[in-house]
Formats: sequence, C-alpha cells, structure tokens
Amino acid sequence: GIKEKEPYSVSVPILKTTPNGKATFMWLWNNAVGDRELYSNCADIEITGGSNGGKLTGVVPLIANYGPDSLLIGEFPSAGSDDGSAAFDKRVSITVTVPVPSSKLITVTVPGSKK
Repeated sequence: GIKEKEPYSVSVPILKTTPNGKATFMWLWNNAVGDRELYSNCADIEITGGSNGGKLTGVVPLIANYGPDSLLIGEFPSAGSDDGSAAFDKRVSITVTVPVPSSKLITVTVPGSKK
C-alpha cells in the first residue's frame, strides 16, 4: 500500500491520435478501507503532440453500489461467486469529436443519446 506522505504517481498513456487542446482529466477510485466510498478528482490539462482535430473513443466509467438504480456488486465475494467483473465488458462507448479548428464546439456522443 501507499504510506502517508509517500509520493505516488500513475502513468496514463495518451494516444497520439488524441486531439490537441484543453481538456479535463477525471479519475475515479474506491477507497481500500472503510465504507468503500466512491471518490473522484479532476485536473485541467492541455494535450499537445496529438492530432489537430479528430475523435477519441473510450468507455463510460462503471459506477456500482451508488443508489437504487445502479449495479450492485457484493463486497469481498467468495471464490467462484459473481464479482461483478463482467459488467466492465458491458459498458457503452463514448466518443468526443474535436473539429478543426478546435475553437469550435466539441461534440460528445453516447450511443442512445439525442444530438
């Protein structure tokens, strides 16, 4: 584990086809001790060395155990029981389109959403 006041870093690969420009980088995590709460944080970043305009596709975050309409995954499942990992493969794609020049409106598309 990470000890208090110990530096910690995570490498995040960014594809060379990622459009250049200002962006918000968000990450989510569940704490390892306590009530397994969901935490998130954001940082304003600027992507350089990528493409001028284009699309970036990924998947929506998996949110579980967060209210009555969310997926319920039991805590510390027994060996052989459902650990909820199959839900990761069922996440839908999200596509961000950055036009050239990038000062225009950025479009975010999620399947099933209205444009």
